[in-house]
Amino acid sequence: PVFLRDGHGKEVPGAGFFLNTPTVNVDLSPKGLLVSFNPSKIIHPYHLLTDPREVGRIGDDVQRTLKANGVLVDVNAMQTIRVDLAKQCQLKHAPHNYIPALAHLRGKRMTGHQYPDGYSWRNTQREGVFYNKARELYDKQRMTIPESNLGRMEAKWRGGRPLAKDFQFSAFGDLRKADPEHLTTVYRDA
Repeated sequence: PVFLRDGHGKEVPGAGFFLNTPTVNVDLSPKGLLVSFNPSKIIHPYHLLTDPREVGRIGDDVQRTLKANGVLVDVNAMQTIRVDLAKQCQLKHAPHNYIPALAHLRGKRMTGHQYPDGYSWRNTQREGVFYNKARELYDKQRMTIPESNLGRMEAKWRGGRPLAKDFQFSAFGDLRKADPEHLTTVYRDA
């Protein structure tokens, strides 16, 4: 298939297209179109968004970026295939002190993996991750933050089917209109 045409309408050869901007990553291939973005990181390196309306505003920015780069899709109608809901707090002890207790938690058919400052449980559709956010920021971005024991717990959904089952919707437009209490309930249930 022809993915791109230049300003004169001439075909641009290639097997796909990618775009990486500060707000969105786009990968178009024969398998389909993947649009990825993290609304919280767009606003702040580690403070989490809790209001779906704010997530919606980020979605509008993503829509404008896509349109400006010739990717003509409706972000609100796109199927959501991954959602990471997270909570974080300043812990009394270093995050690695909580790993022995976390090693005893496990969902159905999940395997656990221990890291120096964290723990994860996963199967093919869902994942839970606990880690030291301060350490991650320092390791990835050399950023030092005032919160030294900032623990983050993420519940991750991977794939349309588990999202539709747990959230009762599957499109980004539905996520942006979701009731924050509903999202908190889904997080707690996970």
